[in-house]
Amino acid sequence: MSPASDVDLVFLQEGTTNRTAEEVVKQILYVLWDLGMKVGHACRTLPETISRAEADPMIKTALLDARRLTGSVRLWEEFEQEFRRRNVLRGVEDYLAWRLENQAARHAKEGGTVFVQEPNLKTGLGGLRDFHNLRWVGRISGEGATLGELVSRGWLGSGEAAQAEAAFGFLLTLRERLHILQGGPGDVLTLRLQGELAEAMGYPQPNILRKSESLMRETYGHLRQIHLTCNAAATRICQQKTGRPRGIWAFFSGWSGARRARDGFFLSGAELRAESPEVFRQDPLRMIRVFRILQDQGSVPGAELSSLIRANFPLCTEEWAKSPEVRETFLHIVRQKGKVGRILRWMHEGGVLGRILPEFAPLTCLVQHEFFHRYTADEHTLVCLEQLDAMLDSKEPDLRKYGDLYARVEVPEILALAVLLHDTGKAELTRHHEEIGAVYAAQVARRFGFRGRELALMTFLVDHHMTLGDFSRKNLEEPETIRAFARIVQDEERLDLLMLISAADVRAVAGRNNWSSWRELLVWDLYGRTRRMLAGEEEFLRAEEEERRGRAAQAVAELSGEFPPSVVEEHLAGMGGSYLRQCPAALMARHIRAVHRFFADRLGSQDALQPLVEWRDCPEEGHTEVIV
Repeated sequence: MSPASDVDLVFLQEGTTNRTAEEVVKQILYVLWDLGMKVGHACRTLPETISRAEADPMIKTALLDARRLTGSVRLWEEFEQEFRRRNVLRGVEDYLAWRLENQAARHAKEGGTVFVQEPNLKTGLGGLRDFHNLRWVGRISGEGATLGELVSRGWLGSGEAAQAEAAFGFLLTLRERLHILQGGPGDVLTLRLQGELAEAMGYPQPNILRKSESLMRETYGHLRQIHLTCNAAATRICQQKTGRPRGIWAFFSGWSGARRARDGFFLSGAELRAESPEVFRQDPLRMIRVFRILQDQGSVPGAELSSLIRANFPLCTEEWAKSPEVRETFLHIVRQKGKVGRILRWMHEGGVLGRILPEFAPLTCLVQHEFFHRYTADEHTLVCLEQLDAMLDSKEPDLRKYGDLYARVEVPEILALAVLLHDTGKAELTRHHEEIGAVYAAQVARRFGFRGRELALMTFLVDHHMTLGDFSRKNLEEPETIRAFARIVQDEERLDLLMLISAADVRAVAGRNNWSSWRELLVWDLYGRTRRMLAGEEEFLRAEEEERRGRAAQAVAELSGEFPPSVVEEHLAGMGGSYLRQCPAALMARHIRAVHRFFADRLGSQDALQPLVEWRDCPEEGHTEVIV
């Protein structure tokens, strides 16, 4: 418990409730409330308590952690015996299935990742509840109520258990400090409190920003440890208790539902499993080949296989990473359009990605101190790759254009590597991280055998991954703006790739809400005009003039039954070239109608300063238009 934790009390009694018992309960609760405690309570008989637990898995879960505080020892022992008989030993499969569903729903609600900017220490991924979940699963399954018992039964390694226990202790201490600091309950490690907590816990860095970074990096490391270790063990236990083989028997493929894959692995449904716990020791190069198999089969790693990969990470030495087969297999993986993100996520969870790309490893759990960044640097990068995957063959209108660009990319491995490396400079804590990242990109390109055009392309994408966004906010009506951007881009291939990496980067910051329809319009406007400029400046200027004339003609046609062409043309002439380029004909028509309605209203009104205001909701585009 932490200082401001909720307290749940069960007043267990024999027979029916009487006035004396009610009065005793009231007096106890009054004292606790006066102390400022948040107390949940129930007054029940033994049969009522057991029946409620049978009917509601939430109550059953709470009673798994029940402790006797005071009162009849005999009644407590009766409760323990009856609870074990009717609630622990019965309905095991149903309860374990519910625990998995409950866990998955909670994880989805908390954002689906450990690495959110403001983690919830209790219910977030890798939080205290993940640790508790393993203990509940262990007790109900009969495999052990403590991590030590789970180690003795082979569900956890002793090192894993020790790391999980240490992580749990750290999170408890952090939560206690959080309660003390804010003077009340709370589980979310907010940006506002991260620096104060780091100072309170004595981090030695020279300033509050570095103290905060150190605290959060350690916190994310512990959250990650609990998430990977406890969830894998809990999942394996649940699978075994609901009819799937456990331990050493899970490695054999002779049971129903399994079929051979290749190279020491087999498929069970959608899950990939290992034929032997020695599969990686027999051939360490399987530590990279397993990810190619996962990609080729479209499968997911089983919980046992994920644990096995993490346990065998020491096999991935520097010499291993230099192996031609490792590099060739890795390039094959990143070359597969639309199938890269989740594979590299699994590689990162196992530690393998950082061994192959040591330039990426320092991003692990690295805090980004920009308010609009929701994730740590490594998680942001993985989400970028997943956003890029989502573009290919997408049916969503806002992604379809990007999908068309991605489909014609001839060097997908260069694009994927550039995305992986685009923020590596942030680990150096310099102001212009893209410049450091470009140095790393050149280093990686040479190591993987890229030369000439490909090396220059990867370096360019990392160095300029923010350039398209910067230029899109400039005055695109000035030909010099387009000329300057075209000089940087140089050719259409670079423009296409820059468009893709920029879109993936922005969408991975905080989801689609960070990529408004207005911003979408600007970047595609810049893209289209730059393509025309790259085709030739004379063609660019001619196309610009044609577009302006075309929009003006559309506006005249839109209002043909309401205003003479001369009135429309006069309005458009006064608005300038940027207006003709940016506004669709339908919007121009609304503007002209509004202007004429304004003057008509003023002629019949004594208040010449009364403005005309019109609102138009555009929910599908994510904004509201206001005409004043």
